[in-house]
Amino acid sequence: MDDKKDYEKVAADNEETCSFCGKKRSEVKAIFRNENARICDQCISKMKQDAAKE
Repeated sequence: MDDKKDYEKVAADNEETCSFCGKKRSEVKAIFRNENARICDQCISKMKQDAAKE
């Protein structure tokens, strides 16, 4: 089985979680994903705040 099909199977079998904070899809407004990682809207907001401080 190739990586993409493996990833789709995991996503279909389990509720998606953020690769950074581990929150479930039901705990956040949105999760953005690609073949390698998922990130929730809350982590994106935190990263933007942290970047603005630097």
